[in-house]
Amino acid sequence: MTSFTGFSRETVGFLGDLSANNSKVWFDAHRDAYETHWLEPAKAFVDAAGEALAAIAPPSRPSRG
Repeated sequence: MTSFTGFSRETVGFLGDLSANNSKVWFDAHRDAYETHWLEPAKAFVDAAGEALAAIAPPSRPSRG
């Protein structure tokens, strides 16, 4: 089971800063914050959502026709 604990205040802060400084130079200088506060929690969210959806809906199979 994947553990998703939510997005942190740092995530919200990072996204606000990114909005105010939307340039490659700024982003490259803050890539570690992106990976720590946005990318890793987002991956955990997708994994947890996938597990939850798989538990309530069987995988779809392509029809043969």
